[in-house]
Amino acid sequence: MLELLLIIIASIWIGWKWREISAIRIHRKMQEEKQESRIHELAEKIQGTFIEATVEKIGDIFYMHNKETGEFLAQGFTSEELSENLSSRFHDKRFVMDKKYLNEIGIYNE
Repeated sequence: MLELLLIIIASIWIGWKWREISAIRIHRKMQEEKQESRIHELAEKIQGTFIEATVEKIGDIFYMHNKETGEFLAQGFTSEELSENLSSRFHDKRFVMDKKYLNEIGIYNE
């Protein structure tokens, strides 16, 4: 009778521990999925903030275009004027350019 009682108590204890371990695993998996979802959400938000651009100089004027679509973005006689025109037109965007374009407008010198 005592053996049966010990077996029942041990089974209850093992079951309880198994439930705790399962709950911890499920919780960790949910946290990882939530974190991955947040990372993807932030990546999309960041990606939507940046525009990859090209610059060409025709005469004395710099013309900036969206590298992907070719869409005209802004123009200016200097890098400062180009930056001001971009800021006034695209308040919440940031622009990324290759070094050769930065060299062309005098922002980056190699």
